[in-house]
Amino acid sequence: MKLSHTIVAVAAVGLFATTAAAPAQAREWLPIEGHDQLVLATCSDGSQVLSAMITDLRRNRYSMDFVVDRDGNTTGVVLMLKYAGGATHSTTGQTIEGSGVDRIVVDFVTGDQTSAGGRWTVNLAGEGWVVKEAGRITYDGASGEVDFSGIASVDWAALCPFFGVPA
Repeated sequence: MKLSHTIVAVAAVGLFATTAAAPAQAREWLPIEGHDQLVLATCSDGSQVLSAMITDLRRNRYSMDFVVDRDGNTTGVVLMLKYAGGATHSTTGQTIEGSGVDRIVVDFVTGDQTSAGGRWTVNLAGEGWVVKEAGRITYDGASGEVDFSGIASVDWAALCPFFGVPA
């Protein structure tokens, strides 16, 4: 094989690999809104730890893709979430920031819902992880049972001492 044929063949393989790896369409990201001031925990003095969202589309957003069967029927939805926010103390207004990613799959046929990812991480300097919620949660639509795989519901009251209040 001549060198010129080898270069053309290598270039064609490289072009094919690049073309095959290109996404069909860009993911549309939308802002996550309406999750401020939800009560996450009540501290021993009656003060509360409230949710706080950051209004930055690059850090706090979601996308949605529908699942369609062979007949063209919509059978579910996949939500991809990237969020930044944290917890605010109701008395002092002090906020501790956190972030997370989540992939939620909802099956419209069975009613099942699966959520997986590094849902929340709150990391404080000198303390490390204060809140770490990661793994998978599956809600069975038929029985109502919940399966926690590698994840436990976060105890947001663990943040109370960082606001100067016992849990």
